[in-house]
Amino acid sequence: MQNAPHSDKPSGKIESLQMLRAVAALLVAAFHLNASAVLNGGYTGVFNLFEHGESGVDLFFVLSGFIIYFTAAQKPDLTARQFLAARFYRIVPPYWAVLACYIGLAVVLAQVLGDASKLPDLQTLLISVFILPYPDHVIVIAWTLAMELVFYGIFAMSYFRFGRAGLLTAMGIWVGLSIALRVQDMFDPRPLAFLLHSAVLEFLFGILIAMAVLAGRAPLRLPALLLGVGLFIYYLMSGTLLGLTASREIVAGIPAAFIVYGLTGLKGRQPASVLLAGDASYLLYLGHLLLFSVLIRAADMAFGFDLLSSSAAMWAMLAAALGVSMALSHYLERPYHAWARRRLKARSAQSRTQ
Repeated sequence: MQNAPHSDKPSGKIESLQMLRAVAALLVAAFHLNASAVLNGGYTGVFNLFEHGESGVDLFFVLSGFIIYFTAAQKPDLTARQFLAARFYRIVPPYWAVLACYIGLAVVLAQVLGDASKLPDLQTLLISVFILPYPDHVIVIAWTLAMELVFYGIFAMSYFRFGRAGLLTAMGIWVGLSIALRVQDMFDPRPLAFLLHSAVLEFLFGILIAMAVLAGRAPLRLPALLLGVGLFIYYLMSGTLLGLTASREIVAGIPAAFIVYGLTGLKGRQPASVLLAGDASYLLYLGHLLLFSVLIRAADMAFGFDLLSSSAAMWAMLAAALGVSMALSHYLERPYHAWARRRLKARSAQSRTQ
């Protein structure tokens, strides 16, 4: 397979984006805590500030577009097969491990407590195991992971064969179809609700930012960061973009793009704790609902206390989710990634000698 041409100037790893990964995952976790509390008893406390915390997903999509292009453009020998293998090892096995925990908890609840309401049916299991772009995943937020995998596929098929122009053409077609069909209801029982979700534009935002940064044409990044943070906070508080009501790729995606663009201008080393929190963001994103469920049930059974009725308890759950994710990332995920890198390197060396 022909390698993509590379004319961009490499710029190294941008550690400031690690902090944003952690913030994005925490926003999604806080959003789910608030939504659960509101449904549970009409909660009206401080966590209502995260009513629109689902915008953490928009940060992730812009980040993904940026990181995928930024990384690939600095590896002129990278092939589509190597890219997809690296993405598989980074994304899928950790997801399967977390998915097994969700299913295991459902089985325990069914056997011990006689609560079979959370047991997934066969269709849901298949959709979840293969991360299909279809509703009804065991991990409800896995629809975003399905979109990520579609993006990886489009990137691999276009960029490594036709270069930057091919990638922009493919992304333009994908975004154009999503706009034309306006498939925006994530609970719509059709694959198109995911394959052509309007938020696919956010991947393109990230790609364009990476192109500008690598080409050395990225001015005014600090003002962009300040503007992006201001617009993002405004969205969190109002659900609009300066009063404009539109789909998420506009009201949340544009502020997210400004933030990512601005953060690329912040150089220097980040504290080890920030880097670890960024590394742990994937496990936090996938596993927070499981941990919250366990903590809420345990507190109710042991003390008869509803954790969702207390802002302090909810902050404690959010901190616990971050702490557990960081511990798991340090002791399990990082060693796994080191093993995966060695395996991929060995396979690459073996293929070159054949």
